[in-house]
Amino acid sequence: MEKCDEYIMWLDYKNICKVVEVGSADLLVMEVENGGSSGSKKGVNLPGTAVDLLAMPEKDTRDLMFGVEQYVDMVFASFIRKASDAHEVRKVLGEKGKNIKVISKNENHEGGWRFDEILKTSDGIMVAHDGIGIDIPAEKVFLAQKMMIGCCNRAGRPVICATLMMESIITKLHPTQDEGSDVANAVLDRVDCIMLSGETVKGDYPLEAVRMQHLIAVLVTRYRPRTPIVAVTWNPQTVRQAHLYHSVFPVLCKDAVPEAWAENVDHRVNLAMNVGKAGGFFKKEDVVIVLTRWCPACSFPNTMRVVSMP
Repeated sequence: MEKCDEYIMWLDYKNICKVVEVGSADLLVMEVENGGSSGSKKGVNLPGTAVDLLAMPEKDTRDLMFGVEQYVDMVFASFIRKASDAHEVRKVLGEKGKNIKVISKNENHEGGWRFDEILKTSDGIMVAHDGIGIDIPAEKVFLAQKMMIGCCNRAGRPVICATLMMESIITKLHPTQDEGSDVANAVLDRVDCIMLSGETVKGDYPLEAVRMQHLIAVLVTRYRPRTPIVAVTWNPQTVRQAHLYHSVFPVLCKDAVPEAWAENVDHRVNLAMNVGKAGGFFKKEDVVIVLTRWCPACSFPNTMRVVSMP
């Protein structure tokens, strides 16, 4: 590292000479096509190249275990390239972290090709603009985004669109027109969440960035199905995780749990009705579909009732 200068760059990926098509055993000669500034601890992308990096390096394993000890609700796993990577994350979380949601961050070419298998092994997907914009040609980025969002919608998995959403607002008070359109199109594509990163971490106008993205999302969601889902639970973690899903309004029941199952169900249904009415979701004589379990042993709702609001 001491020998680095304007002509020599040191990388900590030992096998880089093995995975690229051209190069010697210990040296790569690179040509700068678009000049700019660089620095230490920066990520390196190899577009179109399948790398053999570990899915869970030692530091990531320590970080995950710290998250388990702090009872986090979800983890965002970066650079997930295949299903086995997501399995490795779940393996590290172990039995104690089995209820933690694993959100796979898809940000490279290999992850795009193997998206179907990644989706099946993940609790949700984050579509990273900056990553896919480097590995995939610019004219195909929007196709990759729509493909991933569409697959998540069909599979019922939450999908988050993030990074470079409003990059210009880091240093300017107002976003550009194309950034506004980008946010609006993500909402129209039916993402569950739109997330800011650099805009709020290092930007000069973090509050303005949040307000602007909120205004765009609220305006555009007028054209999406607005049937609300009121989900009642006694589990605080379930309430927090339910915010990942569009149109789901979780309600935490803090009352004592009735011993009789029928009373338990009726109590939650009445609570949902009252919350829905107070929140303006329902009005008198509206028809409401109630989904419940018919017994405590069932792991999913299997009983449906159609009731009218009193």
